[in-house]
Amino acid sequence: MLRIHRFSVILMIALSVSSAFAQKQYKPLRGYLKAKNGTEAMKEVEKLEKDSILGADPKLYEYGRQAQVLINDAENVKAYLKQAYDTTRFFNSIYKIYEYVQKCDKAELAILAESGKSPKYAKQNRQVLHQYYKNLGAGGRYFYARGKYKEAMSLMAYYLDVPMMPIWGADKSVVGQRDYVANAYIYQNSAFMSGEFASVEKYKDFTLADTALRRNVFELLAKAAEQTGDSLRMEEYLKQGLTDYPTDIYFFTRLTDYFAGRGEYAESLTLADSLLARYPDNLLYMASRTISLMNLQRYEDAIEMGKQCLAIDSTIVDLQYYIGAAYCNLANEIKLPTNINSQTYRKNSKLQKDYYSAARPYIEAYRKKSPDEKAKWAPLLYRIYWTLNLGSQFEEIEAIVNTLERQ
Repeated sequence: MLRIHRFSVILMIALSVSSAFAQKQYKPLRGYLKAKNGTEAMKEVEKLEKDSILGADPKLYEYGRQAQVLINDAENVKAYLKQAYDTTRFFNSIYKIYEYVQKCDKAELAILAESGKSPKYAKQNRQVLHQYYKNLGAGGRYFYARGKYKEAMSLMAYYLDVPMMPIWGADKSVVGQRDYVANAYIYQNSAFMSGEFASVEKYKDFTLADTALRRNVFELLAKAAEQTGDSLRMEEYLKQGLTDYPTDIYFFTRLTDYFAGRGEYAESLTLADSLLARYPDNLLYMASRTISLMNLQRYEDAIEMGKQCLAIDSTIVDLQYYIGAAYCNLANEIKLPTNINSQTYRKNSKLQKDYYSAARPYIEAYRKKSPDEKAKWAPLLYRIYWTLNLGSQFEEIEAIVNTLERQ
């Protein structure tokens, strides 16, 4: 009994010393708060946070919250009186209010875990979080509109995360509301613009569930995955986007470009065929099928598909090139025997010239419409004019080809 009593006395003395120490350290801070000087009060809070004892005291962070409220109120009054005020400082103070509420709650929970006492500040802190919640979202949008994406992310992270925390309370009705989802999308955009591509994944469950945002979210996720080098994830998002929006140019062209970059031309063809089964007159899918067939060296099929496209829209310049190139490739595949007097030579030579003759109008049309694409049309016209023995035309093209080779 004597030992227990002695220990209790020692503990009481230690607590009284600690309390007296805190009261002394907090005196200037409370003076600034009483004088409504939030700026100086905040300086005291930041100084005392470094103290090993006071840094664990929830009361210090409650004072920090009060100081930030004073800073916010000061700017709010200026705005109400139509005086010049600091909008950035106004919204940053709201962020800080949330920060100090969180610090206070964390410190109090740490103490309660050992003592078992009821929380002292939780109810008031919950009211504060609800009171400033809309302004927190407004601050995030303010920074986003001005290209301050990291600042926007900071405010929006609190806006989106705090309602999920126990300190917010049981009412989670704000989650899933239109403003909540819209701000989640702002966070994702801010993350992308800040180069924090992995963070674009956050809150995607909310934004993808919104029909108005879903298409743009898939594109944003695909671009972010590409930036992180996660090609498989990018492919998955592109496929999901195309499934939901089968006529969307972005998802189709980016996916076919992805396949082409990997040499997966059969995948591109399968994709185009699957979509043409639903949209048989879609020129984008028809043109893509033409290019896929070309890359798969199915030249006759490519020519047929390309001509179908031109029958619908004769202004598609690149198809002129692909059809002409397909004819040239067919001609190039023909093997001429060494015996120029043989029947096989005469037959194959005629077929070769027929292919080059068929290619000529398409490549010449492409040249006329794309005069700067010399590297594409000049080599083909060189082969055409040489084989068809077109002297003057060949001389002109030969000069162009020689110039290209010297460049």
